[in-house]
Amino acid sequence: MISVKLDVDLICPECGEHNLFPHAILAAGKLVGCEHCGAELELSHYRESADEPAVWRLESTLPDEPGKRVS
Repeated sequence: MISVKLDVDLICPECGEHNLFPHAILAAGKLVGCEHCGAELELSHYRESADEPAVWRLESTLPDEPGKRVS
């Protein structure tokens, strides 16, 4: 039996909560909202190297704050 995963679990960079998105709506550069904190986020599709699979993630659309440490 083939198992099909219909949702992608992505973590909000603003609040750290999990958000589920159906594969059908995933598109690089698409703006979405966090269902927990309401932050406007951008869907990003990247891969570290050509040998690794591509990964979806959420990125903040807020400008970087001067002096903010990135962890």
